[in-house]
Amino acid sequence: MQAERLCRNCDKPVNWVKVRPMNGRRNVFSCIFCGGATARIKRERTKKAKKPSIPKLKKLDDLAREICRKRGSCEAAGLDGIQCGGSLQWAHILSRTYHKTRWDSDNCLYLCAAHHTFYTYRPVHWRWFLIMKIGELKLLDLERRAMSPGKVDRIAILERLKNAIQEDPRDV
Repeated sequence: MQAERLCRNCDKPVNWVKVRPMNGRRNVFSCIFCGGATARIKRERTKKAKKPSIPKLKKLDDLAREICRKRGSCEAAGLDGIQCGGSLQWAHILSRTYHKTRWDSDNCLYLCAAHHTFYTYRPVHWRWFLIMKIGELKLLDLERRAMSPGKVDRIAILERLKNAIQEDPRDV
């Protein structure tokens, strides 16, 4: 960076050179003729236009959980030999890692703690339960959507979730 200034030592209009001091504190500018140092030359910063804020994952999770919570009771009750117990929890059919389906109501179930724990540690039982509950075609379609390429538009998802809170939870 160069700028026209007068040197404090030699009073000549000179070009200044950026020099990094040995102690590593901060960069200074020195005269190319006599080596005199000066304070940093500050540039004017321009303000950038603000981008629309992207909603945080937690906010989207909270809205999607609220929609799933409207279902009211354990969705695995009576479908297997496991007795329901514990608090009701928001469970995902496919992992939350897949953001394409993370906030999709087709990908969530409302399970009691007993069912959620049982199926978390038994993936084969989980797959059989899902085929019995939602059907193999719907499960394959969900997997296809989860693996589809492209980015997720979290702003659009936020709007969709806000609208769905007032509607039927299965319409999301």
